[in-house]
Amino acid sequence: MAGDETESGGEDVWTDVDSDVYEEIVGGIEESEGVERVENKYDLSLNHGGSKEVDVAVWTNANHHHIFIIIECKFWQNRVPQSVIAETISNVANSTADKGVVVAKSGFQSGAIEQAEGAGVDLYTLREIEDGDLEGRIQTVNTRVEFKSPEFEIEDTGVSPVDSDLSDDEIREDVEQSGHLTLDELDVYDRDRTPTGETVQDLARKLSTGKQSGKYTDNFDDKLIVLNHTFYSLDYLEYIVRSDSERTSSFNGSRDVNDLYDLVRINTIREQELALGDIAEDGTHDPIEFVSIDDALAAFTGQTDEEEDEH
Repeated sequence: MAGDETESGGEDVWTDVDSDVYEEIVGGIEESEGVERVENKYDLSLNHGGSKEVDVAVWTNANHHHIFIIIECKFWQNRVPQSVIAETISNVANSTADKGVVVAKSGFQSGAIEQAEGAGVDLYTLREIEDGDLEGRIQTVNTRVEFKSPEFEIEDTGVSPVDSDLSDDEIREDVEQSGHLTLDELDVYDRDRTPTGETVQDLARKLSTGKQSGKYTDNFDDKLIVLNHTFYSLDYLEYIVRSDSERTSSFNGSRDVNDLYDLVRINTIREQELALGDIAEDGTHDPIEFVSIDDALAAFTGQTDEEEDEH
């Protein structure tokens, strides 16, 4: 991109954003929509030879068909001209891409919109939220989150070695070596060292059934567990039983949309169709989506981290 075609934008939103970060934001938005794969600065092979670097490449599925999308991102001060759309159309026609998309910070010239609409190229304006974007829309998000604690919770378990010849160091090592196991993975055995078919968690669940809320301790003299391949006596279980009212807690919160989102992504062609009355004005055709820069970059970073792990 030419240096005189980019700008740093607003003092708050665009402070740390340049053309590369803008492309990452676009890639993160795509990734958060559940596509198969996203790649930035993709080397697109052209049918007539050579290649073209595209800003974002997306692979996704729709109606059981694989779709390959190329996206050009324009972090420009000026509106995108028709020539950019023509180049995108050419790149789609001369490659394996199924669709072309152009995303711009400052919108598109009218000729660019007309050409894109006729060629099936999607256009999005991705810019800072303005006051007018919120008119007629919910501006405050109220949140109520309910937390449900488990019906019972094991607080402590008492164990002792069956083999009295074990030293304190050996016992400590057995416990440490088995520390990765959860109580739902510790099998219970009877005194004959035969599996009972239940875990420690299952045992506590059975003991807690039908009891009033409160704290309980049950002692045993006929149950064993295995720690680090060594049998230990399960001496007691301490657990808490909770009533329905004790199990439920909630959190209520309220946040302004401006605190949650930084940008709007506008489907430019759909916005024009609404303005011209070519489509009905309802929620299914709303051309505006709100975007969090942090969330988009987190989605992009998470996707690239997964790719690095695979390699």
